[in-house]
Amino acid sequence: VADECADEPGRRPAARLWTGPLGGPIRQVTWQDCADCLPRWSPAGDEVAIASDRDHGGRMSLYVVAAGKVSRLGDIAGSVEEIAWSADGRSLIVLAADLGLDTAGSRGAVTITGPSTAAADPIVLSGAPGLRRLYRVDRASGSTTELDLGGATVWDFGYNGTRALAALVSADPSESGWYHADVAVYEVADSVTEV
Repeated sequence: VADECADEPGRRPAARLWTGPLGGPIRQVTWQDCADCLPRWSPAGDEVAIASDRDHGGRMSLYVVAAGKVSRLGDIAGSVEEIAWSADGRSLIVLAADLGLDTAGSRGAVTITGPSTAAADPIVLSGAPGLRRLYRVDRASGSTTELDLGGATVWDFGYNGTRALAALVSADPSESGWYHADVAVYEVADSVTEV
């Protein structure tokens, strides 16, 4: 991934995907003025899952780059923060933050909004903050299912690609919850159970 800062008024910064052998020539894979990030190679090595805000600035969705084509995959309600493939390449596990939460500090700590990139009025939220959730996305159909973790917010996760998923979770979905999070291990099959 190569970042490009925007110095033209009204144009947002872009991050594009490049590929090539280590130490060898590289070639550009994505071209659109958007943020393409979090590249994750499929187990077969023939496609790359990425998070991109190409359809709605600041909100990252799941895409797959295969044979030079970028295609949106799944229907994730929030903004993608991490991606992992299953070992057989038939599904992906995706961590996404609900709209209204802030992005990570490394991404500017700005509020994640919906499809509009320029709201006339500020977004005002009341009530409990949203969650950071895990979703399973079927590679072939794009069918998207939220993994039921009992209302916990997920700050980060590790997935071995088969059945075991470890996650840093907290009952407190506010940013204070990060400091009181626990490590939980889940078995991911047709349903999710804590081990």
